[in-house]
Amino acid sequence: MSHGLSILAFVLPIFCVTDSVSAQIVRVWDLAEKSQSGQMTFYNPDDNDAQYGTPISSADLNGDGRADFIVSAMAADGPPNDVRQNSGEIHVYFSEGTIRGTVDFRYQNLRTIAIYGERSDDIFGIKHASGDFD
Repeated sequence: MSHGLSILAFVLPIFCVTDSVSAQIVRVWDLAEKSQSGQMTFYNPDDNDAQYGTPISSADLNGDGRADFIVSAMAADGPPNDVRQNSGEIHVYFSEGTIRGTVDFRYQNLRTIAIYGERSDDIFGIKHASGDFD
């Protein structure tokens, strides 16, 4: 994946609970090495999409009991061919239940969806929230 895209990678803290409560981060890694256990890398769909990853969140959007990843590119120009300047985008990755591998939002598949702002300068995705509404 050398198409010059922005990369988001996250280190998740793992908490260990014993008789006395303690927490520690147990894994730190080189972000260039994408095959490490417990690491998942998300690629921006367009290297010109400013503000990618602002904001990010997670929620169980499809009701399968796993948190799904939600990321915005609020200054993105939308498809096709970047014709809606700063319309904004939100990308969703539906979790498989593991944290590993890479997801390139440039290519849609069964585990990803994209939602685009309607008009130029909508900056869709500048804020987003999720919850269980039923």
